[in-house]
Amino acid sequence: MTALLSFSPSYTVIERAVADAHRREWAFVLAATVRSAEVNHPPLSYALRFDTPYGASLTYSGDTAFCQDLIDLATGSDVLLCEASWEHPGEHPEGIHMSGLEAGRTAREAGVSLLVLTHIPPWTDTDAVEAEARGEFDGEILVAKPGLSFALDY
Repeated sequence: MTALLSFSPSYTVIERAVADAHRREWAFVLAATVRSAEVNHPPLSYALRFDTPYGASLTYSGDTAFCQDLIDLATGSDVLLCEASWEHPGEHPEGIHMSGLEAGRTAREAGVSLLVLTHIPPWTDTDAVEAEARGEFDGEILVAKPGLSFALDY
């Protein structure tokens, strides 16, 4: 199998095709414009947004505390894959990670359709984090787990 990546100098377009080396048949896998925004996390971290030419989009928060730059980047995305490392009440270092409440608020303010919560450590109550997110966001919520997959509809 061969994977091909190409980048356009005017904007970043990733076209990935997988080839069967023996039959020379190509299957379309992903084409997307990729944008980034610096988010609130030391060391320097970025959120990424993937927009397909067909109108589907996904924004990935990366490591970040609640911040307007992530909301701005995610605005209008179909999916927000968002970290939620702890429950909201309690003492946590500032400027590092988000709670479920903050992930839900980000999804609501960005107007996404689907929120996928990720980066929930084993010592954090996943159900509590999901409940916090549901208190802020009325759309569909999934919790990322190994093997989770979903389609971007367009």
